[in-house]
Amino acid sequence: MPKPAVRYEVYLPLQYPDGREVEPGKSRAIETELIHRFGGATSVKQEFPLRGQWRFGGEVITDEIIVILSINFEPKVDEDEAYLQELKERLKREFEQEDILITIQDIRVV
Repeated sequence: MPKPAVRYEVYLPLQYPDGREVEPGKSRAIETELIHRFGGATSVKQEFPLRGQWRFGGEVITDEIIVILSINFEPKVDEDEAYLQELKERLKREFEQEDILITIQDIRVV
């Protein structure tokens, strides 16, 4: 019988806004943090980045990104959302970004 769980996705850029490469250790540290917090994490390899585009102020911004996802089998909704909000603010500073995308999805696991 499927069990409810929550999936979190953190989208991280591979370059700073000025074009410098983000140090690989930064994304690995976030992956490790999510493992400790939620019990596991999966990420796209930096060698195979995704390309993200969005409109910001009248121009289209393009980034190479990786996605780190974590599935929480025992979610504590208010606690987890507070943690993710704090994480987002910290990542915006660390990665020098206007915004960092973090998504939350209710899922069922077989």
